[in-house]
Amino acid sequence: MTPFDSALAFVLDHEGGFVNHPEDPGGATNQGITLATFRRWARRHGHHTPTVDELKAIPGATVRAIYRDDYWQALLGDELTPAVALITFDMGVNAGPDRAVRILQQTVGAIVDGKIGPQTVSYARREGDDPAILDEITARRLHYYGQLGHFGTFGLGWARRTVAARRAAEAIAVAG
Repeated sequence: MTPFDSALAFVLDHEGGFVNHPEDPGGATNQGITLATFRRWARRHGHHTPTVDELKAIPGATVRAIYRDDYWQALLGDELTPAVALITFDMGVNAGPDRAVRILQQTVGAIVDGKIGPQTVSYARREGDDPAILDEITARRLHYYGQLGHFGTFGLGWARRTVAARRAAEAIAVAG
């Protein structure tokens, strides 16, 4: 299984099916893909603007393509170590790639601009999959979530997922 496949399996295990929670700023979401994300992806690929019903029925191949194009590749997942890639990818899915990159940059001491590039990748690879780095990314992720206004509604779920991502990343690091 490739690092992307492992990370995607983790995300899909935690995202579930269709939801449209009134307090979720992401709105209608299926398998972690918001309607806005689905529509952006469809426009870039020359498709019509998808409806909520089409989001409910989004094909698995499309989910995979969106996660690969808009998250994994946006985070340069193939250039990061597998454990750091998983934990950063999961954060990117949950809070946006820009936020995930900022947290990674803060953790590894790179310039914090939300744009992943050679410096961030180099600094992250230098750190490797050290448990201390995984702990720091996890702590910064939890801190970020704690500052959000809807933490009271979703915080416990985010915390559980964050801890699960940390554990999954360490399992990858140990196996690697």
